[in-house]
Amino acid sequence: MNIADILSPITSVIKSYEAGKKQLMDNHVQHLQENIESIHADYVNNFKEIRSSLRDEKVPVDDLLVFLEDRRHDLASQRDFTKTLAKELQEADRRIVTHDAWLAFKNYCAAVENYFDASNSVACYSWYTQFIQFMKVSRLGGMEEKFFEENVFGNDPRIDLIDHISVILDRRLPNAMAEVNLHYSKLRSHLL
Repeated sequence: MNIADILSPITSVIKSYEAGKKQLMDNHVQHLQENIESIHADYVNNFKEIRSSLRDEKVPVDDLLVFLEDRRHDLASQRDFTKTLAKELQEADRRIVTHDAWLAFKNYCAAVENYFDASNSVACYSWYTQFIQFMKVSRLGGMEEKFFEENVFGNDPRIDLIDHISVILDRRLPNAMAEVNLHYSKLRSHLL
């Protein structure tokens, strides 16, 4: 028996492990990451557009609500699929990689799932739904046909909406995406 025959089973296990890492990355991780990046860009771009419209006082609230309702439906299936896949992959029991890499994978999937829940940890609304609810409640507080005037409470509802969007754009969305990117980076390092 020569050395190649002795090492053949070990070489086969190593090749199988490397193929498992590549399969996990190509079949699951990369698709999740591409989806979450697309979804995140959609949220950021549309919230920026709404904030700009509010700052410039150029679009009535009813038009903004219609815009948000339409946008909420545009990527709804992609958001639902991404969140559901991340949740289900956390439950998977197939381990084609090391224990540490599998834990990193599960943490990444949890971060993707949590991205969607970060908009409202109580009701688990999507980012759009949560803001639509905020706008509707704000309208009850004094925003009627026009929202560029002070309401009965003395505050400017337009500024309230701008402030709320700024919190979403400047803190909450970036923080949620940063958590996804952190776990994505850790997982990639485990799959090298």
